[in-house]
Amino acid sequence: MSGILLVNVKAQVLGVSKGNVFEYNMVVHWSSSSESTPATLLEVNKTKTLTVTVSQVSGSLISTKIFTTYQNETQTTADASCNVATGEVTGLPFIGANLAKNDLVNPSATEHWYINETVTRTYLNETRYTNHLMIEDTSTSNDVGTIKNTYDYYFDKSTGVLVQYANEISYGDTTEKTESALLASNVWQVSADPIQNQDNPTNSPTNSPTNSPTTLYIAVAVVAVLIAFIAIILVLRKKKK
Repeated sequence: MSGILLVNVKAQVLGVSKGNVFEYNMVVHWSSSSESTPATLLEVNKTKTLTVTVSQVSGSLISTKIFTTYQNETQTTADASCNVATGEVTGLPFIGANLAKNDLVNPSATEHWYINETVTRTYLNETRYTNHLMIEDTSTSNDVGTIKNTYDYYFDKSTGVLVQYANEISYGDTTEKTESALLASNVWQVSADPIQNQDNPTNSPTNSPTNSPTTLYIAVAVVAVLIAFIAIILVLRKKKK
């Protein structure tokens, strides 16, 4: 029989623990002949690093603290969380550990998403098994017409941690692309000066990923607001059939 997709539902196992630290960067590219770059996007490139520290793990809930460092070296701190069962996120998205192709990502979510593939990719100078989740969505607006969204996530398989992310939104002649990658972590060795377990990590390495399949521009993640907005879309937006 053709046309049947076999999917797997696994119990969600968390691959992170208290004290784990993950540092990211992010950049937004904006192209339009009819609109000026929004001020909120300009603010993204005024930031320097986004450091996420796991503060507590309970059941399917991962609680984190997010430290955003700006180019002028000022910092802000925010509390965030991610429920890997429901997909509800206010901060960095995580998924269950050791998922494989066609495994259900958030088993208790209203909208179900499945791992597209498991591939090997190089992050932080180490080749790791990585779970790829890509979501494409098209909608229509009375103001700008057809809006196309593409969400491209790569999660480390053994931990369920986000290691690379890209989102592209296009409508008319306007395109906005957001890219991010993991810069450093204390979960696996990344340099001679690894991040330490601490409540306020400030002496983290600044090495960027090498041998990555795509070129990522080094700028940083905007605090929890942008990532939370992106992740919440995955839970609330109905996938077009």
